[in-house]
Amino acid sequence: MTQPANATCRECGSTADLVDNYYWIGGQSNVLLYDCRKCLKSNLKASQRACEMLQERAK
Repeated sequence: MTQPANATCRECGSTADLVDNYYWIGGQSNVLLYDCRKCLKSNLKASQRACEMLQERAK
């Protein structure tokens, strides 16, 4: 039986099983960057708000 692959979120530092909990967002070779679901969702919302503000200013 194989051990679960653990990952650490680059934003909040939480560590858990990689499968279904973390998303690869960058890195290369043996340095890979992951975000947990909570931080990924938070970053997506912040990015969407920033885009909406830029669109409003462009009008």
